[in-house]
Amino acid sequence: MTAEELKSARKVKKLTQAGFADWLGVKPRTVIAWENRQNPIPENIARRIQESALKLNPSLPYEVFQEAEKKAAAAGMSLDEWVANLMREAVKQRENLQ
Repeated sequence: MTAEELKSARKVKKLTQAGFADWLGVKPRTVIAWENRQNPIPENIARRIQESALKLNPSLPYEVFQEAEKKAAAAGMSLDEWVANLMREAVKQRENLQ
């Protein structure tokens, strides 16, 4: 996960850096360091964020996740990359509406 993807995920969740840090169980300065590319984002943190993005609507049937995997593969991406890309696009669309 890149710094930009992390920031996009935070914005999709509509959280401040402090709120995002609290949700992740880390200190705010850690989130700031990740977003500023001062420290690498640990794999377990990236996975939690990506899994959360897929679970935004827990009522979605399993078939939706299977379809997402197919779309990711067709785009030549891992599911994690594809979800991160969706998050970036959602942030862009929201920013364009404001």
